[in-house]
Amino acid sequence: MQVNNQPVIPASADKPKIDSRLEKMGQAIHENVKEGTFIGDNMLLTGAGAVVGTVAAGSALKKTADAIPAVKEVLKTVFVDNGKLVGSGAALAASALLAEDAVAAYKEGNTGRAVAEGAGAAILGLGGAELTGRQFNIPVLNRALSGPAEATAKFLGKHGVGLVGGGVAAGGAALAKSGVDDIKEGEYLKAAGKLAGGGVITMGGAEIIGHAYNVGPLQGIVSTPAKKVAEVVAKNAGGIGGTAVAGAGVALAASGVNDLKEGETMLGGAKLAGGALATLGGAELVGRNYNIPVLKSALSGSAEWVQTNVKAVTGATAVAGGAFAIKDGVDRLGEGGNKWLAGAEIAGGVVGTLGGAELVGRNFNIPVLNQALTGPVKYMFTSKGGITVSGGTVAAAGLGAAADGVRRLTTEKGIVNDAIGVAEFTAGVAGVTGGASIIGYATGSEKLLKVFPENVDVLGGAALVGGAFAMGKHTIDSAQKDGLNLINTATGTAAALMGTGGAHIITRKFGMEAADAAFTKGYETIAAAGLGVATAKLGEMAIEEGKAFLENSDDVVAGAKAIGLGTAAVATGTTATGLVGHAYNIPVLEKAARKVVEKGWQPVAAVTLGATTYKLGEMALDHGKDFLKDPNLGSGAMSAGLATAGILTGAGTTALVGRTFNMPGVERTGMRVLETTAQGVQTSARYLGKGAEKVFTTAVQHPFVTLGVLAAAAGTGYYFYNKNRDEQAEAVKASTAASLPLSGAAPAKPAEAKAEAPAAVKE
Repeated sequence: MQVNNQPVIPASADKPKIDSRLEKMGQAIHENVKEGTFIGDNMLLTGAGAVVGTVAAGSALKKTADAIPAVKEVLKTVFVDNGKLVGSGAALAASALLAEDAVAAYKEGNTGRAVAEGAGAAILGLGGAELTGRQFNIPVLNRALSGPAEATAKFLGKHGVGLVGGGVAAGGAALAKSGVDDIKEGEYLKAAGKLAGGGVITMGGAEIIGHAYNVGPLQGIVSTPAKKVAEVVAKNAGGIGGTAVAGAGVALAASGVNDLKEGETMLGGAKLAGGALATLGGAELVGRNYNIPVLKSALSGSAEWVQTNVKAVTGATAVAGGAFAIKDGVDRLGEGGNKWLAGAEIAGGVVGTLGGAELVGRNFNIPVLNQALTGPVKYMFTSKGGITVSGGTVAAAGLGAAADGVRRLTTEKGIVNDAIGVAEFTAGVAGVTGGASIIGYATGSEKLLKVFPENVDVLGGAALVGGAFAMGKHTIDSAQKDGLNLINTATGTAAALMGTGGAHIITRKFGMEAADAAFTKGYETIAAAGLGVATAKLGEMAIEEGKAFLENSDDVVAGAKAIGLGTAAVATGTTATGLVGHAYNIPVLEKAARKVVEKGWQPVAAVTLGATTYKLGEMALDHGKDFLKDPNLGSGAMSAGLATAGILTGAGTTALVGRTFNMPGVERTGMRVLETTAQGVQTSARYLGKGAEKVFTTAVQHPFVTLGVLAAAAGTGYYFYNKNRDEQAEAVKASTAASLPLSGAAPAKPAEAKAEAPAAVKE
């Protein structure tokens, strides 16, 4: 909203920030220790100097007091005889600072901070006043803080419970008032809960007050009715709980009926069964609570009947499930769906229906029904006619599976499709031969009986050859599409091994055991060829990553990849060499591969450490350059630490190279550097510890000299710090001026140049 085209400031606008003395002190400290200041940029040195200076100052004060009795007497007078007065002054000063900051916080709208600081100011002020009173033994003032504190403690001890009760009652009243407001807004359900809760809480507070001050009518205003309610609930717990459970069961059953109407058969049936059980259980709880003869066994009686007739119940369920399965299978066939799945559903439904009927028959001893499933099965697997029918069924199913496998292999594409096609064709052939053997068993035909057992090996070999065909087809497609890579190299090698294995099994079946050695050699040759291709690919990838690392030595990931891929290439190449040597009886190759495996980790570790040494050295040089440009403790420590780490990794590289190539002198040199560097680090640490001890001993023994040295060092350091910063600012200013165009550009204003210089210095 605007008035006369002027914006109206909302009532909730932020209140102005007020800087109190305490706030200004904090800001001043922050300004002097932040980054870009002498202390902030040299925090470690200034901190160490402050610690040493504090120790030296304390020692100097002690030596002065010991040497000059008057000083000692002054210190005794100030801090011993009038210590309470000194403490009072400090407390009162702190109280004034807190009080001022509390007022500022209140004006800013920060009530919580104002209350906390105001309470602190009051406590400090009263404490300071009491210290003054105790110093001069002023009767009232010497208990300015402790007197009110003791009175408050006594009051709380006497009236604390009553105050708690009053607070509880007030809270209940506030909750009830909120409920009244909800009624006005139309929130009746929420209002009812708040009013009920508020009433109970208010009466509970009143009862607490009654117990605190022994007011008889208030002492049982809540507990007595609550006790009676609890007794009624305990007496009728079964009835109340049973009613609730039965109600929940009815609701669940109703939800199940709705699910059944919507076609959710499984979910609806589960809800309906659960609802029925809950309803019966609730009814039994009510019956047992009030001893109602029929209801008190509503669930347990039903459960007992079910336990007695469990076969009939299970059978009825199986019959219903089988009927549903048959219906689904018939519907699927009518809709032109998957015939195999439809047939399985119909077959399973028939078995389920017959099995369920037999369970019902056995439960009630019904003569024909008690063999509804086992009778036909027994006939099928014990009579010749049944066995013959079974064999024919298996053979027919095998023909169907084989036909579908051929269709997949000839009309569809994809490795998964080919694998399924091979599996179907193999299973179909097994089904046909197995069915023939079953028929041979039933008819007594020796030739038919041996069809399946005598061709199992051929089937296994054919399956492997078929799998090799599918995987080889996928390998060719992948190589044509993506080029040769590690994945299609692996699948191609696996296809070759599977095909060779299948051929090996088939040749052994036909009595060609003499070819075993050739096939074994073939396995090793194929594996060696696959590993050789993988070696070439891994080596190519390692070279690419190595080039990337050489172009950008900061790319540590590329360096690590190059080492890892190179190591993998060496491993696969070594294995391939060993396989070729073993397959073709070339001992030199086999021994060379074994030698590489035994000692291969040493050159790999040497290369890794060498690359690490190179990187550490590069980083140490960078920090060393920074230290030379701007001498500071951080750059110096980083440069020294990185250089030491580089020396250690370089020495490790030297030792490993010497061991790998059998050069004892080189190995001893590397180990010697490692030992010497470790001893140097230990010696440096020991001298640093002794140096720190010497500094503090000197500060205690010669405090005035120490303070003078610290003052001179601080002054010198501050001078050179500011000089260096000013020089950098001037350099930035000159660089900025030089980068401006020669004509048509206005010179930078002094204020702008001054504002830009610190930022550039910081950068």
